[in-house]
Amino acid sequence: MSTMTMTMTRNYVLTPIAMLGITLGGCAAIKGWAQDPSLMAAETAVQQAAVEACGYLPDVAAVAAIILAGNPLLTLPLQIAEAICKAVTPATGVRGVRGTPGSGVVAGIRVTGVFVK
Repeated sequence: MSTMTMTMTRNYVLTPIAMLGITLGGCAAIKGWAQDPSLMAAETAVQQAAVEACGYLPDVAAVAAIILAGNPLLTLPLQIAEAICKAVTPATGVRGVRGTPGSGVVAGIRVTGVFVK
C-alpha cells in the first residue's frame, strides 16, 4: 500500500471514533448540567407551587426547559407556576379531574403533567 492510501484509510477509521467521543462528551456535559442542585431545587419549588395553585403537577423536564429558557417575566417559581396553571386550566377556570393528564404551552415550551388534586 502506498503512504497516501494508508493515511486516507487511517483518517476514515479515526474520524468516526473522534466524532463519537465528542458526541458522548457533550452528552455527559448536558447530563451534569441538568443535575445542578440549584436547578433541581427550582424545579421542585415550581412543581410544589403549581400543585398548590391549581392542583397540577408539571413534568420536571418541562419545568427545567421553562427555567432555562430565560424568560425575564418568569424568574420566580410562583410566576412560572402561575403561567403553567393558566396554560393547563381551561378558560372557564375549571380544574382538571384528578389523575388526568393536562398540557399547555408556556414560553414556547410544551408543558405536560397530571392533575393531582
